[in-house]
Amino acid sequence: MCRPLEVTLYFLEMKKIINLITSVLLCATVFGQINDVSLKSTEEFAIASKAVNDTFYIQISLPNNYYNADNQYPIIYLLDSDPSFGMVKGITWWLNFGQLIPEVIIVGIAYKKGWWQKRSRDYTPTEDKAKNWGDWPLAGGADNFIDFLSDELNPKLREYRIDWSDKTIIGVSFGGLLITYTLLTRPELFDNYISISPALIWNNNYLLTLSLDNLQNKKSESFVFTAVGELDEEKITEPWKSFNLYIREKDFENLVWNSVMYENQTHVSVFPIAISDGLRTLFKE
Repeated sequence: MCRPLEVTLYFLEMKKIINLITSVLLCATVFGQINDVSLKSTEEFAIASKAVNDTFYIQISLPNNYYNADNQYPIIYLLDSDPSFGMVKGITWWLNFGQLIPEVIIVGIAYKKGWWQKRSRDYTPTEDKAKNWGDWPLAGGADNFIDFLSDELNPKLREYRIDWSDKTIIGVSFGGLLITYTLLTRPELFDNYISISPALIWNNNYLLTLSLDNLQNKKSESFVFTAVGELDEEKITEPWKSFNLYIREKDFENLVWNSVMYENQTHVSVFPIAISDGLRTLFKE
């Protein structure tokens, strides 16, 4: 039979052990907790688009001192924002830090779900009868997406301090196809076009069949930087070479055309390099 003192000591020891276990578990919870990384000076909002009949998530990157100043800033529209927003924010920050470009506002258009298929819907002007990359059942919605950018997104962006005379759009692959299509059909929508690894073979080089009247008649200057990687597939590089020649032969007065083929770069590895060089070239003009 335990004496009262022994019982008291026993419960005191048990309390110490329980407290120790609780402290260990608490520390494990605090230091072992995994949180999402947040990017400084960013915000996001959703737009339910009538033009596309879908909801887009608009990811905004602002200059760090945006809310402490009254400046207006060039705007960069970013396609494929789901995987690319953080990268492009980092690239522009470093270029600005190195005094190579001004501070900018980035507007990324994201999907959250179904990005890979939905980009084929929004970035392609027609179905692809040649099926160069297989079957894309949603393809052909580029005009609706352009209407979304112009008529639904831009009015919402008016609440930001944007320099509307300096609008740039960046895209890769299908995104580069959309950018080139927009340049030919709605050239007034943007001032600067950075088209990387564009899928110009789409639907048997459909873009080569389009009229150039809209581009010819545009009164203000358009800046274009387009690039591919030397190691990309021929169905990317060869139509790109042909399109460059086609445009250069027209000798448009109000078109500044820059084209680069990067050695030792692939369809995707050229993307960040061309973004950096494209922005540097743009803001050097």
